[in-house]
Amino acid sequence: MAFDFLNAQGTVTSTVFPIYGSGYWEWSGTIPAGNGAIQARAAWAGHHDVQTIALGTPSPEIAVSQQGSNLADNTSTASFTDGTPGIATTRSFTIINTGPGTLTGINTSITGSQASAFQVIAPPTAALGSGESTTFLVRFQRTSVGDYSAALHIASNDADETSFDIALTGSATAGTWNRTFTEPTSGAVPSEGFDATGQVLGTIILDLNADAATELVLVDNTSSSPVTGQFSGLPDRSIVAGTYSPTYGSRQVKLQIRYDGGTGNDIVLILLNPAQLDRDFVAPPDITVHAMAEQPDGKILIGGDNNVSSARRLLRIDAAGNVDPTFDTGTGPNVNGVYCVAVLDDGKFLVGGTFDTFNGASRPKLVRLLPNGSVDFTFHAPTITKTVNVLRVLADGRILVGGANDLGVRRLLPDGADDTTFLFNREGRPVTFAGEINTIGIAPDTTLVIAGRMYYAYPTGTPTLVMARPYAFRFTENGQLIGMIAQTADGEFLVGGLGMLPNGKIIAGGGGKRSMMRWSADGMVAEYIHSGAAGMAPAALQTDGKVLSVLYGPAPYNWVGPESYHPPSGSRVRRLLANGDDDSSFDQGSGTGSQWIEHLCLLSSGKALAAGPFTNYDGLTAQRLALFVTSAATNHLHRTSQSAIRWRRGGGAPEADSVTFDASGDSGQTWTQLGQGSRAANGEWEITGATMPAIGLIRARARVVGGRYNGSSGLVEYVQAYDSSTPELAVEAPGGADLQVESAFYNFGLVSQNAAVSRSFTLRNTIGGTLNVSAATTGGQQSDFVITTTPAASLTGEQSTVVTVTFTPATLGTRTTTLQITSNDTDESPFLVELTGTGVTAQQGWRYQHFNTANNTGDAADLADFDKDGLANLMEFAFDLDPKSGNASNGAAKLPEPVVEGEYLVIRFTPPVAGVAAGLTYGAQASATLSADSWTPVSNTGTGGVHEYKIPLAGALRFMKVTVNGGGS
Repeated sequence: MAFDFLNAQGTVTSTVFPIYGSGYWEWSGTIPAGNGAIQARAAWAGHHDVQTIALGTPSPEIAVSQQGSNLADNTSTASFTDGTPGIATTRSFTIINTGPGTLTGINTSITGSQASAFQVIAPPTAALGSGESTTFLVRFQRTSVGDYSAALHIASNDADETSFDIALTGSATAGTWNRTFTEPTSGAVPSEGFDATGQVLGTIILDLNADAATELVLVDNTSSSPVTGQFSGLPDRSIVAGTYSPTYGSRQVKLQIRYDGGTGNDIVLILLNPAQLDRDFVAPPDITVHAMAEQPDGKILIGGDNNVSSARRLLRIDAAGNVDPTFDTGTGPNVNGVYCVAVLDDGKFLVGGTFDTFNGASRPKLVRLLPNGSVDFTFHAPTITKTVNVLRVLADGRILVGGANDLGVRRLLPDGADDTTFLFNREGRPVTFAGEINTIGIAPDTTLVIAGRMYYAYPTGTPTLVMARPYAFRFTENGQLIGMIAQTADGEFLVGGLGMLPNGKIIAGGGGKRSMMRWSADGMVAEYIHSGAAGMAPAALQTDGKVLSVLYGPAPYNWVGPESYHPPSGSRVRRLLANGDDDSSFDQGSGTGSQWIEHLCLLSSGKALAAGPFTNYDGLTAQRLALFVTSAATNHLHRTSQSAIRWRRGGGAPEADSVTFDASGDSGQTWTQLGQGSRAANGEWEITGATMPAIGLIRARARVVGGRYNGSSGLVEYVQAYDSSTPELAVEAPGGADLQVESAFYNFGLVSQNAAVSRSFTLRNTIGGTLNVSAATTGGQQSDFVITTTPAASLTGEQSTVVTVTFTPATLGTRTTTLQITSNDTDESPFLVELTGTGVTAQQGWRYQHFNTANNTGDAADLADFDKDGLANLMEFAFDLDPKSGNASNGAAKLPEPVVEGEYLVIRFTPPVAGVAAGLTYGAQASATLSADSWTPVSNTGTGGVHEYKIPLAGALRFMKVTVNGGGS
């Protein structure tokens, strides 16, 4: 046997001799270049045979390995090790061309029902010469617990392996998520879609200094597919615990889990750690602070006592505590005791206290300063000889000044002149006033509440007041007495600061036997009372209804009451919920140690200042002034029409006494005042009938209070650009309240399982242009929330449309989704409304519908008869009746009616669907005497869901009744 190599002309160029193998002749080696064929010659026993095959183009040959292991086509499997959802695993694959020809057309693809879990992230080279190789990567992204499989295909010009096929497998098992955050995103797991079902959230450690409302990203969803499922035991918006690292005090914090956070539908933990100190804030040295007021630019005026330098008794600082060197008061007040400051609309300031001169100029107790801190000599106030404790700037620019004895309360005109139309202590009839004014509250109806160590009375007539220690009184806006606040008549509560709620109710903080009270608007009723000494700290009101107050403090000055005061050790700020209960999420740990807090000031940033003679705060150095987190402040300023503006303030922003609106057509160089705002029905501040430029800025400014006795008046602002030719989306919830894009939320309440409740949201184009809108539900249990009325696709001018969402809970429990409204509004798209509702049993849903509770108690109890019509609630539910309107008027025809048919008395009815769904048992009983023990069951002879009960007329039984059993859920 011989193998001849032939050239293209058929001439033998070389010969090799094979060896005999297992049934064939074989030779291996390098084929000479340029040959066109191989000729095999065999000879045996006088015979011979010749076979020839053409060589053609040299052939490539594909070989594939995975991390060093050779793989076989259509046989091998590449397995990705087990991990938890959200964790991605990457494997490398190598392609080698082992043939003499060029391997071309190399391309990869992945197929199978779970192919989306596997992705080629670094594709191979498209062509390989003989002996060359290329490497590519496949990433397996786990999104939920379970097993995964797919097929990897490698295409090429290999003649017999045009598609090299490899099975891919992987799995994901439930795991515990322990995360440490050094940055808000450092603990994030990138994921293309994610299912949290079965996952357990473990230990969360914060190794960073983060403010409240910081979003810590758990899952960074890089896909457009929504996150599904929930961590074990953690429904949406659950509160979880975390811990600061030792670097940041090892304190516990609270976080809220959100399954729809971030820009990519991420899973985030929102930091809810109110009360923590801002560690970036360092107080100026030497000053003991009494007065605190925020400027529109966020800087803060602080005033008080300074025994080192009179020039530093009034300072302006930034949010980090740095002193503003451009604010220069010269030598400042001649004595300690800057007790109150007020920021004016034009950037000037009023300062009140005990001083007689300011920077060498005679200015007894009250001075107006220019924005740079120098004395404004154009302000001419009446001579004041007693300490000024409180300055309140009214919306029209006039100023209330309160203090001791002959000062009482005066109202000054903007230039300082005495407003003689203000009647406090000069009503034109004899009035007896003595004492000292601590604080002034301005009610929404413009009436005044004035409190302090004072009395105010007519010598004769009503009301007759007897002098005692602390009192509070109500006056008209012009200073005429209305009457005493009854809750101060016992003289056992000295009011140290007032806060006025939007509904007119009054929050009073102070000292004596009580530390905090909420009064009705007329002061006659105490709606809640907190005892325990708090010094004379005021109440600081957040716009979300929560209230900051001080826990523990020294007795008020010269207080002679019998109360026993808690030692001031551990004085700290506490926060009350809107109902007066303590907010357990607000915890300042050990507080101020052996010292105490005297004054508070809420800031527009969602933080607050606490002042007092302390040197440390919860174990951290804090020299007499500390800045801490309250809650994130929210603002939504927008035009609701061409001539109307609304401003919604929320969260930890300070509550406002009054608001003014301005407009600018020159990028804020000049402003035109549009007027004072008023409260809309939903609590927003609004102005209507305003004339504004077609394009420009709108500005809203709020008057806020703080400092000693809440006697200082700050001014905070929010600015928003607008364009009348640009569409502006407003979304109105069912019931009429405008939703805020940052926190839109709607609760369908309790709805019977598989029952449907529809709610309509109104979408408005509030300005101009054409607003293009669409709506969809996404994430969570979106199949339970179906859009049954789609909005109009476009709104021109000030048109509106509705989108109706129908909630049909498929199961019991809380159900959630997001209503996503997409539009061409430049700053509010998508507008996300969090939707929630709770599936309950049919009977619970019926109770909730009629009694606003799902519980089997009180008026809603099964055996209760609210309308006294002789039918217990269980029977009313069983036959779909209204339990509040009486049997005669609520559809008595729904009740089974007895009829005589031939020789029988018959009751026939079809139970309502809800009763059947609730598992109620319907029946009937008969009796001859009506005695309790004489009733016997009657058989149901009905068919097809119809109940039929009959007794013979001629028999002994004469009476029949319908029975219903079950309920209780």
